[in-house]
Amino acid sequence: ETADLKCPPLGFTLKWYAALMGWGCLKVTYDQDAPENYSSILFDSPDPRTILPMPGIYGWKYVVEKRELLGSEILDAYPLATGDYRMAEAYTVSEHWDRDVRAVVVAGNEYVLPPTPHEYGFIPYHIGFCRGAPRNQSPITKTDPKYWGPGLLFGAKNIIELLNDAVSQFHNRGQLRLGPKT
Repeated sequence: ETADLKCPPLGFTLKWYAALMGWGCLKVTYDQDAPENYSSILFDSPDPRTILPMPGIYGWKYVVEKRELLGSEILDAYPLATGDYRMAEAYTVSEHWDRDVRAVVVAGNEYVLPPTPHEYGFIPYHIGFCRGAPRNQSPITKTDPKYWGPGLLFGAKNIIELLNDAVSQFHNRGQLRLGPKT
């Protein structure tokens, strides 16, 4: 008998950012402590304006996500946090990921998660670009297709392919951890 896994929808935000801002970001992580009947693969679509990727020759070297969290959210998400956080006050949280290590810093000075190996073997952020919007500034560019750029939804194809790759990678790693069926 198989469990009915409940996986939250990616939601409106991924489509919104990819279609209207020209790029979107998908973060795919694994939660080994997920409750029964819930997917252990977690999907998040952060605001791409908070994502700072560092490109390299063979893909991203690292990705930093900067966001604002309330003191209460910091204490819930990071039990190792020792700072004196006011529950309703917002703090800047910087989450650093590279191929091997993850670290989280609050307000630029306290590690709430020191550099820790994550064992994914890849950076869990998948970023898709639309390569620009159609140019419609003049009567010539409106009517002559040689001046048209790709549509705003062009990047959705890349994001869907990245999502499929990420889910496959996590599924394969999960199967390897579980071992053969007996």
